[in-house]
Amino acid sequence: MSETYCGKSCDSCEYKISEQCPGCQDGPGNKEFGACELARCCRKKGHDKCSSCRFDRDCYLLRDKEFMPEEMARKTKIELDRQKKMANATPLLAYWINILLWLNIPSLIGVLLNQESVAASMPAVAALGMLISYVTQCVYAIALLKLGAVDKKYKFAGAYLTGSLFVSIVSIALSLFLPVNNEGAQVVIALVSLAATAISFVSVYYEIFAHAYALRGVNNLLGQNWMKLWKYTLIMIGLMFGGSLLAVVVAGIATMMILAGSVLSVVVAVLKIKYIYETASVFKAQANRLNNETENIVSEETSEEVSEKSDSDNKDNEDINE
Repeated sequence: MSETYCGKSCDSCEYKISEQCPGCQDGPGNKEFGACELARCCRKKGHDKCSSCRFDRDCYLLRDKEFMPEEMARKTKIELDRQKKMANATPLLAYWINILLWLNIPSLIGVLLNQESVAASMPAVAALGMLISYVTQCVYAIALLKLGAVDKKYKFAGAYLTGSLFVSIVSIALSLFLPVNNEGAQVVIALVSLAATAISFVSVYYEIFAHAYALRGVNNLLGQNWMKLWKYTLIMIGLMFGGSLLAVVVAGIATMMILAGSVLSVVVAVLKIKYIYETASVFKAQANRLNNETENIVSEETSEEVSEKSDSDNKDNEDINE
């Protein structure tokens, strides 16, 4: 009998033959690639078996262990269907993610040109930078919406980015028409600008998770890098927001936090371009491989048809000669 975490007998499990399961330790409960939640929980708590855990009597996972193989089989089918869908969408992913890559470059240039230091000395250049940013972000949103045909998280990212751009335009319109010296008006403008920023971060969240999801089963390491990028983004948001809150109380610490957040924002922007490039390369390579496989299949089928036709012609000629 194979050793299991939960105490079930692998030999009496009906899924061992039907699903060609190699057993708990080498299959669902494997440390590297196993999908069994029971095994994962057991290892996380430092146990070799569920029976050594003091919560084993009240554990809902252990209570449902008889249904675990069925649940894992269901999840495996869902994952295989997802991977098949992603494989069919590889050309679409390769094309539009490559568009996202090239859009990040002018967008970053636009942000740099629209800095406060540039706006103070060269307002025309800053206005150009703002225009570049808005145009590229609009196209970026369209690209994300196109990718929404593959995964709804891309669609959400595009929708939230569109919403962020709209709210930003409202903020600019308010700053042009509301009185500059009115404190209440300035508070309204600041709140609207804050809302636009918050919505844009929601868009970033969905985009990052969409990339990670698309890469699952294709390049897991790159998918994990995308998830780390979201953690860096959260740290950046915390530093910038925390620094702004502390500016009135502890100016020195607040300045250091905002500076650290600004540096991290540059790192995040560079890493995002890097990861988008790598993601586009992964799907380009996969699309080329699929095209080559398709061409080989078509070539083989054509060769077989030619061979069959040749054999048929030879047979006809033999019949005529007889």
